Amino acid sequence: MSVNRKIRRVKVMIDLEYSACRDMLTGISEYIKQHRCLWQISLHTHTKEATPSDLGSEVDGYIIDDAVATNCRNALRTQGVPTVVTGSPEDFPDTRHQRVAFIHNDNLGLGELGARHLLSLGQFRSYAFVSEPGDPLWCRQRREGFRRTLAARNLRLWTQGTSSLEEFLSRLPTPTAILCTNDKVGSEVVSTCNGLNVRIPKDAVVLGIDNDHILCEIANPPLSSIQVDHVRYGMLAAAALNRLFNRHGSGKSEENLNTRFKLVRRKSTTPIATSVHLVDKAIRYVQANVLNNPSVDDVIAYLGVSRQLVYLRFSETSAGTLAKYILDARLKEVAKRLQKTKLPIVQIAKTCSFGNLQHLANAFKRRYGVSMTDYRANRSRK
Repeated sequence: MSVNRKIRRVKVMIDLEYSACRDMLTGISEYIKQHRCLWQISLHTHTKEATPSDLGSEVDGYIIDDAVATNCRNALRTQGVPTVVTGSPEDFPDTRHQRVAFIHNDNLGLGELGARHLLSLGQFRSYAFVSEPGDPLWCRQRREGFRRTLAARNLRLWTQGTSSLEEFLSRLPTPTAILCTNDKVGSEVVSTCNGLNVRIPKDAVVLGIDNDHILCEIANPPLSSIQVDHVRYGMLAAAALNRLFNRHGSGKSEENLNTRFKLVRRKSTTPIATSVHLVDKAIRYVQANVLNNPSVDDVIAYLGVSRQLVYLRFSETSAGTLAKYILDARLKEVAKRLQKTKLPIVQIAKTCSFGNLQHLANAFKRRYGVSMTDYRANRSRK
């Protein structure tokens, strides 16, 4: 006996301005073909200005982006039609008893991956994040992933705030490493840097997200980017809608996370190889020998290059000199032992190879603004 399968009228409301969304539509189409879904698709692509009237009538299911979800949230809730929301909408209503599914990119993970790549390129004087106008939720999530990874290294994140892009970029200490919330923003950052005579990648390395091939390749220099598998994203959305169609009555909403990312390297993040790798090697040596009072001469001998080259490369990628870095590293070791042990200061000085206690006391107070005794007392109260 033959069974008449119902044709589902599906409205897809996503902004096709971005290649990511076009790839997502490809994923939806692939899922429909692979699973032989009887879906009749209609498209609405101007989603930023979407109103409840654009939802239409006689629709069996929606796949919508976060702009539609935000603009039409109350109307969607009233209709109660199976709906898949892609992205991260602001203030979407309670969906615990509705047929709604959410598909997100792992935006925290994207920010973390961006940070790890930029950190792998060497030492920079500043790390910055540039968002979209309006700073939507998904941008804030990517920035938070970036910030967390930097914070684990005790590094500060520079953010744009209310400044213009030109003002923000012009005040970043260089060399700087910049993560952009997507490739459209990334291409604007590259263009603005060029106008400010901020050389990429010498003065700034720039990383985008989405790997929009046209935007990345047309940038000068071409923009490195994190490729998000948006075809899979679209397939996840279609699969979620199909599950909602097959679920009778109301039920708990579901969430699905797209975590498939890949780094695509282009010239905007080509390492300043002779600078950052030489400095990284010097820093690793100092950190490994911090208790042995390493000298500038020790570091230069270890690197096997000229003194002038070490001074030049360090000045290109650090806020201070090699000598200052060595002293700061040794003082940090003293501060750590003051905070975490009860050893006498004289013993700490000896362990950290400070032969002159008065010299240590003066240097510590210049660095931290208080004496070693007061530093220990203040930390013990926290």
